[in-house]
Amino acid sequence: MVEGSLAVGNTLKIKVISPGMKEMIFEPIVYEIKKHQKISWGGGFLLFVYKGIHEFLIEKIDEDTTRFRQIEKFQGPIVLLMNKMIQKTALGYLNMNEEIKHFLEH
Repeated sequence: MVEGSLAVGNTLKIKVISPGMKEMIFEPIVYEIKKHQKISWGGGFLLFVYKGIHEFLIEKIDEDTTRFRQIEKFQGPIVLLMNKMIQKTALGYLNMNEEIKHFLEH
């Protein structure tokens, strides 16, 4: 679930449910939007303890092919303690990507 207006500087409300984890709610700030190319958002805690940046990238390969990439970057010392959560979240994103792919191809 995503709520809010997708515009640079705005705060969104995002609910994520990854396999084996409790529901999480994030309120990231939209950092960058490039129409038909990129959406970047993120947030953190004091921005030196923890910072996360999430990007959706779309690249046109040819008339019939588009590459979609989803990248998440974590920075800060607390990331060393988040390895299991990051792995479970990555599985949730993989599942989401497969569902998007299936939706777009059918």
